[in-house]
Amino acid sequence: MIDISYKIQAFPGKPTHLTLNLAVENSLQIVDQLVSRQGKQSRLQGNLVKFPQSPQLKFDVYGIEVITQGIPRYFTLVNFEDTQEFEKIRLKLATIWDNHLNTVKSAGNFLINPQVTIEVLGKINIVSPQQANPQILLENASQIQIK
Repeated sequence: MIDISYKIQAFPGKPTHLTLNLAVENSLQIVDQLVSRQGKQSRLQGNLVKFPQSPQLKFDVYGIEVITQGIPRYFTLVNFEDTQEFEKIRLKLATIWDNHLNTVKSAGNFLINPQVTIEVLGKINIVSPQQANPQILLENASQIQIK
């Protein structure tokens, strides 16, 4: 996440060109560098989200919306090491989701439940800049709590 102070250049007129506003001290600052937390154990809290099964996804994928300095980030909740444990994690999240269907909202390519807050404990995982979302690697379903 960055904080940038810019101004619109007068030329060329189209398309719009931006330039750093050098009249402002620290016109470009890194506010929060998620990649610096790669592999670190983290406790995160936020609203439960669901990426429904689609041609790109074999099954529903659940995640968490975490607000950092007013900006939402979406982490998927996974376990790549143990498929049985991952199934238990998915089942727990699906049960929580299904028990609160009356407050689900559409958010573009995913769904969110702003009335369901969960807390998770796991390792931050950012394998590639091309991945859709950062991940939280969970060891087991007990690392998910409803708040």
